[in-house]
Amino acid sequence: MNSQILAVKHAQTVIDNVATAITLISADLLAHSVQIGDMIMIRLFGTLNTKSSAAGNLTFTVNLGSTALITHTLTPGNGLSGTDVELDALLIVDAKGASGKVFGVLKTESGTAAVDKATQVAVASAVSVDLSATGTLSVKAQFATADAANELYVEGGCIEVIS
Repeated sequence: MNSQILAVKHAQTVIDNVATAITLISADLLAHSVQIGDMIMIRLFGTLNTKSSAAGNLTFTVNLGSTALITHTLTPGNGLSGTDVELDALLIVDAKGASGKVFGVLKTESGTAAVDKATQVAVASAVSVDLSATGTLSVKAQFATADAANELYVEGGCIEVIS
């Protein structure tokens, strides 16, 4: 088994009072660099604050270029302050080349065992994507509504290919 780290995030990214998609982490996935059965693992961690009522949703999307591979909407609790949040995605290459296919799962966890613990999972069917060309693999996040009290602080993470 071989592992290649494509990106390591160690600088903070903040999403605050905005309802547009913000890139949390990204890396170039080189042309023909993945094979059938390869796994792409993405992990991000940070903290989440939400307004006291009607906090709204936070949507995460894993993209390769302009193609959304998997999308997941986290429904956080109201009035969260400094609540831990983690995002884990596992993508598996099902076909390679220009007619490539990738499927996967994306899991978010927020809170602690004692406070607002929420684990939510999204599963994606195979998505067609051109793996014969270099593309940017990214994770983006977006709050449903802009509000100064809705804040996501992403502190770190990584993108890794395991073959």
